[in-house]
Amino acid sequence: MTTEQPIGDIAPNGGMQQPPINAQAPVFPPGYTFEDLKEKVKNLKKQWESRISQCTKNRLLRNMQIDNEEMRQRGKFKADEIYIPYHVINDNITKESAAYIKFITGSKNAATFKERNSAAVYNFEGLERLFTSAVRYEGYEQEVFPVIDGHALHGLDSIEVKYEPSRPGFFEFEHIGRENLWFPLKVQRGRFQYSPMLVRNCEVTKEELKNISDIDPAQLDLLFVDKDKNDTEKDYACVQKVYYRIDGIVHICWMNVDISTNFLRAPKPLHLGRWKIVVDEISGIEISRQPINETFYNIVVFPYSITENKQLIETLGRAALDENTQEAVSSMVSNIINAYHRACQTFWAPKNPTSSTEIEQLDLILENGRGLSQPVDFFSHPYPDAAGMTLVQALITQNKAETSQINFAVGNRADFASRKTAKEVDVAEDMDGELKATQVVLFSSSWTQVLNIGYLIFKSQIEIGTIQVDSFDKSILEKDLILQAAGINEVTQRKETLENLQNLWPIIQANPAVSEVVLRKIIQLMVPSMSDEILLAMQQAEMNEKGILAGLVQIIKAIAMEHPNVIPPESMGQLAQLIQQAEQIIATPEPGEQPQEGAQNGQQPAGKAPAAGVQ
Repeated sequence: MTTEQPIGDIAPNGGMQQPPINAQAPVFPPGYTFEDLKEKVKNLKKQWESRISQCTKNRLLRNMQIDNEEMRQRGKFKADEIYIPYHVINDNITKESAAYIKFITGSKNAATFKERNSAAVYNFEGLERLFTSAVRYEGYEQEVFPVIDGHALHGLDSIEVKYEPSRPGFFEFEHIGRENLWFPLKVQRGRFQYSPMLVRNCEVTKEELKNISDIDPAQLDLLFVDKDKNDTEKDYACVQKVYYRIDGIVHICWMNVDISTNFLRAPKPLHLGRWKIVVDEISGIEISRQPINETFYNIVVFPYSITENKQLIETLGRAALDENTQEAVSSMVSNIINAYHRACQTFWAPKNPTSSTEIEQLDLILENGRGLSQPVDFFSHPYPDAAGMTLVQALITQNKAETSQINFAVGNRADFASRKTAKEVDVAEDMDGELKATQVVLFSSSWTQVLNIGYLIFKSQIEIGTIQVDSFDKSILEKDLILQAAGINEVTQRKETLENLQNLWPIIQANPAVSEVVLRKIIQLMVPSMSDEILLAMQQAEMNEKGILAGLVQIIKAIAMEHPNVIPPESMGQLAQLIQQAEQIIATPEPGEQPQEGAQNGQQPAGKAPAAGVQ
């Protein structure tokens, strides 16, 4: 087994746990020289310098911290002044993130499959479950959730899908960061894959690079030649992973644009662990495996919004959109607090001043129970107008409206005597849900691209046998399948379906056969993560009830046969009818199950499996 580097790309032999059968190694490509690529990367870095600085500024704005004591010592604040940062940017991002996280994690499966241009219905449940376990490997949230946060803060963020044989699906995700992915500034939205070059900036240690077999040792030493052994921060070096195309094939090389005199890792085709199996036409036996050199970048960008401006780099995030509001609200709140603080202070002046000289500031400490030899007047600063807080609320409410959030604390009447009515809250929540759904749909487009890249790796590993499959027929992998992020169905359809079922409930609740099906669907839509557990408990309760009913039927039948005189003749017909109805109830299969032979007299058919969660 080859050693896998920690910053992406693949091991020289594809990272296979066992050497592939007669595998053909990737050929080092012709193309750009080192000096050609170095010059191109330098130009990109220069174009991105202001963008990189902006990312640092965005983080400072979001986490704005003011040391009031230090500002007083530096003379920036007066002794009685205080500045209170109001974190509008962070508040908006935090509240928005919940919808994205629910989209990623809220569905039972990570993706759904269907055959392209086909009306045939196939059972993809086994494939969907296995792929979900590959997507939701332990710790995947540590790389996916930062993308949600980063694209909202900066307007753009990205994920690299790496080949990683230690993961269940042989792939993993890696968050890149806004300032660490450089591409030509003219790249347009929706045409990222057509970019002539991408550069990913990585911070790595010497130990990490030493574990990679085809790293140039001379260039490695050059990266760390001036490093102070006692300074742990200098154990890291900056490496650029450069992606570009030659004849449609993506190639990758490593360098440090400021230090390297040659490739740190020489150019080679991008290989994500996918193999083409060559089979003998007569015997059908596998004779070799050829590496599949990728024609697409294994990096996906996540834009925060879509506007008429097609330039991908111009996408704005909450830092740019909320900066002015945050500054205005922080300033106004601080001024109001300072004004209240000063209004609470007491000042005095002699009632009958005896001097006509300039006004002097006198020190007089008033003590309880002590008198004054001369009369004085007491006064204080005026309290700030309440309209100040009204303006603050107006700014916050407007900002929440822009971000499709509800400001529940707003005073929506002039006298603040009442809050939002229940109807107003309902309307606001409906609009909030619709706007958030729209944002998540935009996010889902990029997330679906990530899943598709992961699926290609996952599928190839099944085909070559490194992932064993027993939960579904492997022949369905040969079909032309369309993968869709499962969460998008919940976002766009769950709310509408749930509302329709809730409106239908008063009409059908008196019909047990129909109402049970509707109730199960409502539970699945409202609490998908707990639906299996709840439905299983409901089914077990129903089975217990049927068992009790079956026992009563048997007892009544035995009494009727052994003691026929106990039951009045005029009641025998009614009793027989009741027994028949009870047996029909007992024999009725659970929702989602097919009737099985032998399910008679309320007896449980052999091998019957719980139907909880079956749709």
